[in-house]
Amino acid sequence: MFLEKDGFHETIDKENQYPPDLNLLNWRFENILKPRASKIKGSNVLDIGTHNGQWVYASLKLGACSATGIDREQKYIDQAELNMSKTNIKGYNFVKCDIEQHIPIGFDFLICMNVLYFVKDIDLFFSRLSFKHMIIDTFLNHGTVKSKDWLESKMNKHMNFKEISFVDKPEHYSKKSVYHCTKKYF
Repeated sequence: MFLEKDGFHETIDKENQYPPDLNLLNWRFENILKPRASKIKGSNVLDIGTHNGQWVYASLKLGACSATGIDREQKYIDQAELNMSKTNIKGYNFVKCDIEQHIPIGFDFLICMNVLYFVKDIDLFFSRLSFKHMIIDTFLNHGTVKSKDWLESKMNKHMNFKEISFVDKPEHYSKKSVYHCTKKYF
């Protein structure tokens, strides 16, 4: 279990309004991130909605050159900084940023876990993205995300992917949907 190394799990904010499910986080690592380790290795990763920094941590463990986590709430930036400070991992950065206003550039791999359904204008959000690889993990039929077909049509409309792969979740997480996308370059 990746969160049980380097002391990271000891600082996760368990009293948060949305406490992390460590089994789900470890499932995501094993089934979503780890199979894409070759694409993460050497990348500059942006983690949107970093929360406690777990995907920044995981990206760096998988060999990313750097990983930056952004969140619109300072309390999550502070928690992520605290979590990472208790590890021996280097190459991370955390920035308070509202993705409805601005998405940082200079990254080639995006991790967007449990954020998309909070985004008010999906078309605008997708039109601002320019990443070679992306992982989007979201609830379907929740918030602004209407359905699997709707989401895939929005992704293709704005980003022209050559690959969109869907990852099935364990049965008890069946309302969620995970996509790994590779950008088409000409």
